Parts: sequence; C-alpha cells; structure tokens
Amino acid sequence: GPAGVPRSRRRAITAGMTEESLAQHDDIEPVFRVAARQEDGGAVLVVAGDVDMAAVEPLWAAIETLPADRPIVLDFTDVTFLDSVGLTLLVRAHRARDSRRDEVVVRRPREGVLWALETSGVDRILRLER
Repeated sequence: GPAGVPRSRRRAITAGMTEESLAQHDDIEPVFRVAARQEDGGAVLVVAGDVDMAAVEPLWAAIETLPADRPIVLDFTDVTFLDSVGLTLLVRAHRARDSRRDEVVVRRPREGVLWALETSGVDRILRLER
C-alpha cells in the first residue's frame, strides 16, 4: 500500500468493503486500472483499485487523452482507496480545466472515497454524481 499510511488507518478508509473482504484485502493489493469508455456525452474514464502514488502517472496520462473542451468524467464505482496524492491529482485536473466548476465529474464514489473527498474539501470543486 501507500508508504506512510498505517494499515489501521488504511483499513478505516478502504471503501465499501465487508470485514471478510478486508481480511482478504490484507493479502491481495487491488490492481489499479483505468479504461476509457465511450458514452453519448463523450469519454468516461472507468477507474478501479487504489488511487495512490502508483496510480497517478497512468491516471494523469489517461486524463490527458480527453478532449480539452469536454468535462473530465471519472467513474469511481470500483475505486477502493483514495489518498492525498489521488486528491491532489483531482485538484490538478480541475486546474487543467481553468478551475471551472463541473469540469471534473466523479461518479459513484464508495463511502470511504466519498469521506476522503468531503473531509479534504475536494468535493466542493468537483461535481459528485452518486
């Protein structure tokens, strides 16, 4: 997992998992994935796994492939963890769209991920679609 995040704290903010799957989670690190999916309104980046230091480069590379005149839409349904590095990336995406509101959309964040977005205040610069 991310350096410097104690397992106990990580456990507390690992999103939407039962105790049983958390026990398995200790042994199996979720693989970060990002894939573009075309929808009527344009491309959606479907993100899965832990959005941490290891995820930043591939996720930013994917964001940069999106047309600059369209919102950055991120489907977070399968995001299991979001740390400060991931939050910083969302702020960076917001600034890349000239800090216009509603230009970065986060869809269906799980409870722990939503908690990270809300406690950091990053939720206020995004459009959250639950």
